[in-house]
Amino acid sequence: MGLQAASLLVTPGAEKTNGADIIMDALRSEYLTESPPTPEVLRLNTVPKPIVKGLSQCIEAKSGASFDFILPSFLIRGRVMNHLKKISDADDFLVKEGVDLTTLNTELLTEACRDRLIGGPRRTDEEMKVGLERWLELVVTQPEIAVKTKGLHYNGNLARATLMCYNALDGVRDMRSASYLPRLLFQGQIGNEDYETESSST
Repeated sequence: MGLQAASLLVTPGAEKTNGADIIMDALRSEYLTESPPTPEVLRLNTVPKPIVKGLSQCIEAKSGASFDFILPSFLIRGRVMNHLKKISDADDFLVKEGVDLTTLNTELLTEACRDRLIGGPRRTDEEMKVGLERWLELVVTQPEIAVKTKGLHYNGNLARATLMCYNALDGVRDMRSASYLPRLLFQGQIGNEDYETESSST
């Protein structure tokens, strides 16, 4: 799963909401399964510890401090699970109540997107609304249809964790991101790919 996701991240067009669609479609069989996910899978125990730790650090970044380096892994995983439960409840409310996202003010919209790691500090309200709308489509609406029409079992924790990891990476890759070094590394990766393409054609 990790290698597959990594290869998808360098797929042309895999950015913003298009990238989210690509990632979630490719990993669909991981979070929508014919058999019910086990408690271990639901608690993300099968997800590598470095990924869970990284996700936890992204979540804690909004508070300005992280103490993951002194916490045991089960506490870190528990914190991620608590956060996923929080946004899952919020997602269900937004969809079931039919909340019009265009009515959310900047403060509420920013908080909702920050909780889901959507976008970055310099994205516009419109960009955040598009990102939040697509998030709800990918983690609530589409899975509900699959469960009702195909009898599949949905692991919402894995789906949300996957999309949050993608969102964190997409935010870093944004040219407006303040994370200069990681962004520079991604730009270098893209530049190397372009160079290799040009070299192979000469």
